[in-house]
Amino acid sequence: MILRIKLSNIAGIKDEMDLNFIATKTDKKNINSVYITEDNIWINRLIGIIAGNAHGKSTILDAIASIGSFIELPLKKKNIPSLNDIEMKEYKEEYKEKVFKQMITDYTNIDLPAGNKLNNNKNSLIEIEMYIKNDDNLTSGYYLYSLEYDKSYKTDGIKKEKLAYKNKYKKKYLNIFEITNSFESEIGYKIAYEKNYISELQANNIDVTEFEKKIKYYKAFVKHYNKDSSIIFADNYVFPEFYIVNMIEKCNVLKELTQFVKLADDNIEEIFIDKNSDGKKKLMFKYNQFNLEYNEVSTATQKLVAMAYSILESNKNNSVFLIDEFDNSLNLEISKFLIDIFASKSKSMSQIIFTTNNPDILDNLRRDQIYLLLKRKYNINAINFYNFTDPITKKRVRKDFSFVKAYKKNVIENFPSSELKEIITNSFMNLYIEKED
Repeated sequence: MILRIKLSNIAGIKDEMDLNFIATKTDKKNINSVYITEDNIWINRLIGIIAGNAHGKSTILDAIASIGSFIELPLKKKNIPSLNDIEMKEYKEEYKEKVFKQMITDYTNIDLPAGNKLNNNKNSLIEIEMYIKNDDNLTSGYYLYSLEYDKSYKTDGIKKEKLAYKNKYKKKYLNIFEITNSFESEIGYKIAYEKNYISELQANNIDVTEFEKKIKYYKAFVKHYNKDSSIIFADNYVFPEFYIVNMIEKCNVLKELTQFVKLADDNIEEIFIDKNSDGKKKLMFKYNQFNLEYNEVSTATQKLVAMAYSILESNKNNSVFLIDEFDNSLNLEISKFLIDIFASKSKSMSQIIFTTNNPDILDNLRRDQIYLLLKRKYNINAINFYNFTDPITKKRVRKDFSFVKAYKKNVIENFPSSELKEIITNSFMNLYIEKED
């Protein structure tokens, strides 16, 4: 479970942004949507992030996802040419190094989120704090992972990668590792080459006990952050058919999936996997008198397949599900139902962090589960609704203060603002009106 996200110098986030998902113990609303750890830390299982367009909602999810990508993939492919390997006679000596650095960006496997345009000379930071519970009590506890890099990471490597751990929240973090100036993750590299590294230590008569203990923390973090978690971005909320088929076969959730998909089309009687003439597997939707293929059903049905699968897996694995623009292509009642059913399951460690443009789907969330992103010129700030100040009383909002009503009436700043709408309206109304003589 994610406890906290800290971002700095990431796209539109110029200064530091801190999103804290620890729940308020005095608020007993929707208590099932809160997980309580053994050391009595309350963690919100449901987080809704709302803002206007171009306000950084996707940036937050992209930053979270990029850590997983960096851990899994080295920044560079293995066979990187050296400057001597490339014929560069046509370039002047003073330009060769610059040209070479530009050329080897083609060998980069992943892109980390770009820095803020006004902070070109500053490092970018992505920091994630998690609570992980394992059967192995040794690795259960709190993890703090951070990744720091600058605009030259593709040619010079990341500035710093760090992982720390503590078994109780109120204790201090102890470093598990910290590396600098690297093209690949310490975690990903050591897990991938674990046996080779142990053999190397043994060949040099070095005790492997410490490494074998340390790598257990690496694997615990990767399992919960990478392998068990899932993410759906707004531009790919319809999963490729081959991916869906592969996942369904692994997890055997066709019956449960069919029940969820009926929310979009209750005429669907069954979902099943078939093969075409080439032996390629395909997802089929059975109706009373006919069948439809995956690409023939509605967009909402396709999205619900992806969402339902991710929700079921998150619930099964006690993992994190990130989704951009939760209600995209879904009507309000379906969106609210999915949120409510997820939140209602007690003692679950599954967690959904989602973004939206629509305040209505946040109606049943706790106040401390709502984050509002506000743009201040060239910086984006995040405000937790629990700490929001009522513009009339100048005090923190009361429990009966309706987020939805206040947001719609512009009591809570939203985008577009009333002033901007008025300017555009006046301009449009006066457009092409002939002036009288």
